[in-house]
Amino acid sequence: MFFEKFFILKHIIESGKNELCFSYPTIKNDQDYKKVEPFCFTDLEELTKTNKKSQQTFSFVLTNTNGERSYGICRRIFTNNSSDIDCYVFITRHPLFTVFSRILAIIEVRNKIVKGAVIFFLKRLWKRSIPKRGTKFTLYIPAVYKIMPEAEFHFNRSDSSLADFDAERFFIMHEPKLIISLFAAVLFEKKIICSSANLQRLTNALHTIAALVHPFAWPHVLIPIVPLSLLDTVNAPVPYILGIHSSLLGKIELHESENLVFCDLDCNRFEPEMQEFSLISSLTKNVSKILKKEKSNWQKTRQYDNKNAENAFLDFFIQILSDIPHFMQLQENGEVRFSQNYWKSQKEPKIEKLLDTLVKTQIFQSYVESEEKKMKLKVNTTKETTDSSQEIEIELTPFEKHVKKLNKEEEDQGFFIGLYPSNDLNEEIRIDKNENETKNEEKVLETLETVRDRLKNFIKNDSNINLKAKQNLVNKNKIQKMEQFDNNKTDIHKKIEELKKMYLDKNQKLNNYLQVSNQNNANLTKFKKSKNLNFKKSEINLDSDIIMKKHQYRKRANTMTQPRLNLYNTKTSETLKKLHSPKLPLHTRRRGTFSSTNNLEIQRILSSYEKKK
Repeated sequence: MFFEKFFILKHIIESGKNELCFSYPTIKNDQDYKKVEPFCFTDLEELTKTNKKSQQTFSFVLTNTNGERSYGICRRIFTNNSSDIDCYVFITRHPLFTVFSRILAIIEVRNKIVKGAVIFFLKRLWKRSIPKRGTKFTLYIPAVYKIMPEAEFHFNRSDSSLADFDAERFFIMHEPKLIISLFAAVLFEKKIICSSANLQRLTNALHTIAALVHPFAWPHVLIPIVPLSLLDTVNAPVPYILGIHSSLLGKIELHESENLVFCDLDCNRFEPEMQEFSLISSLTKNVSKILKKEKSNWQKTRQYDNKNAENAFLDFFIQILSDIPHFMQLQENGEVRFSQNYWKSQKEPKIEKLLDTLVKTQIFQSYVESEEKKMKLKVNTTKETTDSSQEIEIELTPFEKHVKKLNKEEEDQGFFIGLYPSNDLNEEIRIDKNENETKNEEKVLETLETVRDRLKNFIKNDSNINLKAKQNLVNKNKIQKMEQFDNNKTDIHKKIEELKKMYLDKNQKLNNYLQVSNQNNANLTKFKKSKNLNFKKSEINLDSDIIMKKHQYRKRANTMTQPRLNLYNTKTSETLKKLHSPKLPLHTRRRGTFSSTNNLEIQRILSSYEKKK
């Protein structure tokens, strides 16, 4: 069944009344549509005040006494020159919001042309089955007389769980920190109240948040649009996700609560900050990077890939939950139980606090219960079926597909039951599903009996094994810490020795430099001294030469006799007179006195002159 019910409601603004214009299938009493009516016109007072004429497509949730949810997809438009408001509503068990919003747009156009023309299309659609994920399907709309021809519309249902909502708009409009804060609030089962003046933005955000915790499923109260009659839900003692229109916030009487968080989607405001946010901060760094990257790509190319954002959140859960099937135990009574303590002991110490808080939540317990049921179903099917072709086909979720890729080799080898620790080591107990063995039912039963015998022995020693495993883990951790401490100590000593060597080398270089500089200074001083001594010696030698010459001249003068001296003087005077005579040529004239050493030269010049004459 594609949908359960379809309604066309009308609100008359002048009278303030609501009317049921059309329903399929026909309803016997008014209670069915009166349950839907408050959700369709929650923000009626705001609409009449602001007089907004734009159409909106939003959704709401109806929950029955058994906890089963039905989803309402609503398209609201103004008609008759904005005097009335028409509301087209689908009630379905399948949250295919993008598909139903397109179908509602088709119905709106056809109903405007011919009233009641959509009944033939609804009959076909009602009988149709829901398409599987990753498949394409076509909807045929029959002709209405000669006015409207036959038409067909093609739809593509994606593998992504976020493709059923308009998650792209939620990721683009809000910051990564706010998205991760809301994700953490859902994961740790807080009381969450979100508000917005736009119903489409509000409902889209809450459905996307609830889908982000896949493979978990939100088991508590979920009301994307809280009507006026249900405002008291805010004081419920259980976790919830509520979406309240901004016009109704002033009418809430809210009591204080530790687990309450509030998010204003219009202002991107989240308060208060949660202590649990620090537990997932290390595991959500990659999520934040991818959300920022996709948002920047959208700003450049106007294209956003929901698949990358979904895979980022799936990787967060794969780090924590992918190995849970390995810790399932088959009991004597045929039940399958999850060994929680042993599973926690095998995890890394850095996520120990996260697991301690997560294990206490109902969202985790319900997931473990569903995994136990799946494992039990697999065990039962192996008992009943002898051929692999008779296995029950189950549609895999995106998380299960991710896990299946990780365990592809194990799936190819045989059917997996679980991971059970023996006294010596961890063994994987399997039931082989090769073609030769699956043909023979007796061999399969024999292998099952051997498995049960081994499991009986394991169950008896389970408590001792868990204690030993814990002790071994504690001892291993201590040994590792001691080894790390010793390694760090040795590294520190090595660094100290290296620093000492560097210090000594620098000191040696400095001493060598000082020695060289001292030697240079000493050589310089010696050189200066030697220069000064040489200079003084040369002066002394010059002085001594002059003195010697003086002595020689004195000795010569003393040796000369007086008459000889007179003769010498007369000759010199005569030569001088001749030299100064104007008859001599200019080049032979001389001025001043001549020393005795020049007499010979003078005489030679005079003799040459007299000969010429």
